[in-house]
Amino acid sequence: MFHVPAFLLSLKEFEAFLQGSSPSERYAQATVAQMQNQRTFFLYKGAPAQRDSRFPTGLRAIIKLSPRSINTKVGQQIKLRAVVTNTSNSIWLPRSAGVGAVQLGCHVYESNGALFRNRYHWEVLTPGDGRPIIPDETIEFDVNLPPLPRGSFFLEFDMVSNEVCWFASNGSPTVQVSLEVM
Repeated sequence: MFHVPAFLLSLKEFEAFLQGSSPSERYAQATVAQMQNQRTFFLYKGAPAQRDSRFPTGLRAIIKLSPRSINTKVGQQIKLRAVVTNTSNSIWLPRSAGVGAVQLGCHVYESNGALFRNRYHWEVLTPGDGRPIIPDETIEFDVNLPPLPRGSFFLEFDMVSNEVCWFASNGSPTVQVSLEVM
C-alpha cells in the first residue's frame, strides 16, 4: 500500500502526526482512492533461479597453484597446475557463456612491483566450450602461459568473470608465483 501524490495537512495535523497520532480519515480515503486504479504485484513460478557469475556480488574462489616458483628459458611456455574451488553461492558460467564466463586470469609484475602486463592471460577452467562450475565444486586443470622475455617477475593469479569483475574486488584472495626467465 502506498500513496504517491502529496497529501496536504494543516500545521496542527502535521505536528500531531509527528507526535504519533494516526493519520486522519481524510488520508485513509485519499489512499484508497489512489489505490483504486493502481496495482503492483509479483508472480513467482517455482523456486528462484540460482545466482550465476553474470552478477559480481559474492564471487569468490580459493586458488592453489604449483609450482610457486618457476625458472624457465626465454621462449618457453610457462606451465603450472591449478586447483580452484568455487567458494561463492553463484554458479560459474563456462567460456561459451560470453558475459559472465569465469576463467583464471593472470597479471605480470616486474620484481620491483611495477605492472608489466595487465590481463596477460586467461585460462579456461574446463575443456572445449566448458561447463558450469557449481558452488563448493573444486576443479583441477593445467595452466599454459605464453613465454615472457628475460627477467625476474611475479605472476598474480585471480579468477575473472568476463565483462563483470575480477574476484579480488570482492575480497577473494589472489595467488602469486615467482618467475625467473633466463
